[in-house]
Amino acid sequence: MKRERISTYIRKFGGIFLILIALIEMSALAFLFMMNININGNSMNFFNFAVDLNDLTLFVLWVSFMMILVCFLVLGVLLIKFASNTALDDYNYSKHMFIIAIIILVSGFIEWEYVYLIESYSLSGFLINGFIIIPLNNVKSILYYFDSSFYLWIAFYFTISIKIVLGLTAGGFGLHWVAKNEKKNTE
Repeated sequence: MKRERISTYIRKFGGIFLILIALIEMSALAFLFMMNININGNSMNFFNFAVDLNDLTLFVLWVSFMMILVCFLVLGVLLIKFASNTALDDYNYSKHMFIIAIIILVSGFIEWEYVYLIESYSLSGFLINGFIIIPLNNVKSILYYFDSSFYLWIAFYFTISIKIVLGLTAGGFGLHWVAKNEKKNTE
């Protein structure tokens, strides 16, 4: 493949797509935080419920998850800058492309782990007004949440899967291009 064509694909499917996915995740998180929970007739904002300073473990998990979303946004911008870089030769360009794809892949798995930890930690339940509430177990229940909150939570798994597939395919192309350039250099 020609370098210009690969740079165009990296810019479109790597950078812009990563920025769009990060913005979708941030908006899903914002909508999830704005939802109200009805507990025993009392309405409570999910943000106040989820990011409670009394439970520092869950607070640190949410803050780390938000930082990863911002890092993916920055990574998308850096990927667009990298794709328009003409100073690198083809061999170094392919190595950098492979390393960036591995970073996307590993950070996608780390983000998946944060979502899993938030979900599993929240499954232990909270005691509110004498009732044990299991937030993410009751996420489909109309008694506590709106129906759309379930889809907002599933959006995280969907977008993380897209990031992992993006990291795998970009890493595969980068590795193929590195091997092709090494073969050309040894001949």
